[in-house]
Amino acid sequence: MLSVALSLSLALSLSDHTLVLTVTGLVWSCGKGEHGRLGHGNTTNKIILTFVETGNMKGMDITMIVAGGLHSMALEAAGTV
Repeated sequence: MLSVALSLSLALSLSDHTLVLTVTGLVWSCGKGEHGRLGHGNTTNKIILTFVETGNMKGMDITMIVAGGLHSMALEAAGTV
C-alpha cells in the first residue's frame, strides 16, 4: 500500500464521508460514494483517502471545501464553486 503524508489545510468528517483539503489546494475524499458525493465521478465507496481529480476539478486551485449529508462542494481561488 502506498503511504502519503499530507499537509492539511482543512479536514471535514461526516457520518458517511470525509473530505480533506491540503495546503497546496488538492482535495482527497473517502467514505460512502452514493450520490457521487466523493467527487470521483462515480458512486464507488472508498475506504481510504483518495485524490479527487475528475471533471472540472482538474488543475483547479481549491481554497475551501464544504461537506453536507449528501453532497460535497469546493471553492476555487477564482471564485468558481
